Amino acid sequence: MILAVALLYAINGFAQTNAENGKAIFSTRCASCHNVKVQVVGPALRDVTQRHTEAWLIKFIHSSQTLIKSGDTQAVRLFSQYNQVVMPDHPDLKDEDIKSIMAYVDSESVNIAKTANLHPRPPEQKGPERPVLLNDYYTLSAYAFFLVLLLLGMNALMNGINAKNTFYAKKE
Repeated sequence: MILAVALLYAINGFAQTNAENGKAIFSTRCASCHNVKVQVVGPALRDVTQRHTEAWLIKFIHSSQTLIKSGDTQAVRLFSQYNQVVMPDHPDLKDEDIKSIMAYVDSESVNIAKTANLHPRPPEQKGPERPVLLNDYYTLSAYAFFLVLLLLGMNALMNGINAKNTFYAKKE
């Protein structure tokens, strides 16, 4: 039992160290074009290891253009989808370095998922049963316009009546 706990602790510690190493590499090599949560120049990398195999990711990171030129459908699709921006090759990265980057991205993906579950979106509010039409705005504006005209007309009429009363009052 103690051996199993020690083994789990060692594996977890290795994964943590691996992700921390991956974070350092990601920060210097990848962060200018990628983010885990949002798209920057390249795609957001959240859950990327669920979309692609480890072997494919290693090949793509080492040389994306080699994969694209070979006709790999996933690589060609990504290249087209992101405006044919060429991802720099990283042939100097060891496979273990790339696996560390993937461990970091996976840990960040899990953190994003946990945060999303802690703060779920409120249910969407339904609007009115019938859509608000542009005509409603114009109708309201027309009513307001006619109300202003009516008030101006009444004001002019009252001023006219007052003027007549003043005129007749002076004659008498």
